[in-house]
Amino acid sequence: MNEKHQRQSTTIQSMGIPAIGGVVLAAIGVGMVILGMVNGDLLPDWLRGLGIILGAMGTYVFLSGGVERSHVFEWMRAAALVLAVLLPVQWAIAQPFKIPSSSMEPTLHGKGNFLTDDRVLVNKWVYGLRIPFTNKRIWEGKDPERWDIVVFHSAEENARYGTLVKRIAGLPGEDVLIRDGRLWVNGKVVPWGQGMAKDQRYTTDPRMRYAVYETPQSMHVPEGHYLVLGDNSGNSRDGRYFGWLPKDHILGRVSNIWWPPAHWRDFTGFSRTWWGRLLLFGLPLLLAGNEIRHFFRRRKMRKRGLNV
Repeated sequence: MNEKHQRQSTTIQSMGIPAIGGVVLAAIGVGMVILGMVNGDLLPDWLRGLGIILGAMGTYVFLSGGVERSHVFEWMRAAALVLAVLLPVQWAIAQPFKIPSSSMEPTLHGKGNFLTDDRVLVNKWVYGLRIPFTNKRIWEGKDPERWDIVVFHSAEENARYGTLVKRIAGLPGEDVLIRDGRLWVNGKVVPWGQGMAKDQRYTTDPRMRYAVYETPQSMHVPEGHYLVLGDNSGNSRDGRYFGWLPKDHILGRVSNIWWPPAHWRDFTGFSRTWWGRLLLFGLPLLLAGNEIRHFFRRRKMRKRGLNV
């Protein structure tokens, strides 16, 4: 009996998370996912993703009857490695964003549904490297081009969404005007960009102030600013309402839709470049390979009766 009690005591001491802790983790994770599905604007994507991870971890811990402290340390090490790789990449190179509304349909879908809303990968390097948490850039990259799809910080006070996605329509120094459903630039009709719907048509109404009247105030795009429009023109609050967008507010160019898989679309040839493939496939494979290597190493050491 003493030996059995001693074994139980040793097991309890070595256990990092008991089975009941797994239940708590799973409940927190499921709650975060449900909250994100009910109110998509309340939780950012990374918190909903964390909810899925916590739910999976909690379920694993419960079904395993608890996990040892060494396993918890391994999870923490793996999480630290992922953050060390992904955070600099997200800050400087590319970052995922969700589409907050239907203003870019049919190109991009966003209706508040966690499972079906489009998630896009945004190239943050292309327009220049930004100082974290500011609208200032350390260096300037290429200038945005007409019909680029961009993600930007809203320049409108009390905006419903702080981060928006629209299409570049007017460039600095141009005179832009929406007439007969088409975009006129410096007195000439501009052809639609590659991938845009052939029946694309921009609307106007009396509430709009920009690019709808033949006056300098309404037509002329100032230097360092852009006119941005939504593809779903009749249901888009865009530059026609809030005016010219400063370049400093632009976070980056949308490269592709990565979720859901059925909506996959590459807008810029991003996935056909070597660095695009490295980012999309190389880094995840590198992280997964590192974890697999550690798994087999631990397994080999356990067979030898060693602690790792």
